[in-house]
Amino acid sequence: MLKLCLIVLALTLASAKMGVNIGTSSVSRSYADCFKKANYTKVTQELVNARGTFNSGFLTNYINSLDAGIEMVDAIVRVNDSFVPESFCNDIVKNLPPGFDGTVWFHVKNDKSIWTKPVDDRVNYLVTLTGACTQRGLDVGVYSDAAGWAAIMGFQSAGNFKLRTLPVWYFNDNTLQNYNDFYYAGFGNWGKPNMKEYAGSSYLCGTYFDGYDFY
Repeated sequence: MLKLCLIVLALTLASAKMGVNIGTSSVSRSYADCFKKANYTKVTQELVNARGTFNSGFLTNYINSLDAGIEMVDAIVRVNDSFVPESFCNDIVKNLPPGFDGTVWFHVKNDKSIWTKPVDDRVNYLVTLTGACTQRGLDVGVYSDAAGWAAIMGFQSAGNFKLRTLPVWYFNDNTLQNYNDFYYAGFGNWGKPNMKEYAGSSYLCGTYFDGYDFY
């Protein structure tokens, strides 16, 4: 049994990949080449900020990343409850590059100033928003941390099975490249994570970025 467990662990580590969350930083082709040489296979960047403003540099970063051989580029939407789901999802689709096949992560951040609905209504709103974007053909997921999720969505909110069917990306900057902490650092009753941000803001290849990811 021990031998089997060690084999499974080795296979898991061998299949794990690393990414960088660049936030709103610009990624030149030389930066992207450096990411690739450092064995990072995914770049995640902000597409929409909390005010609903789209990142004008997203397309350039996307092209430079893929041209350098980065396998995947994902998008982050800093979500609040002021957006009209259907029209907002249409705007997201219009602002994504043609052929975009990454995940659009809806970031629930601990910022009560951008949430106006009662706590009990916020999960239903997020269900409606992610559902509308899924209907527009997007792959969507949820990104947050335990404290931020509890503050905005409440402790019991993710009993909602419609959210738990989505991929989840969580933040816990303990520098550990594994999911062993998900039982306490996770949120929303998701059974297992799809990605972890294991270290926060730093510099890599001469540019500032928001964090290191493990997936």
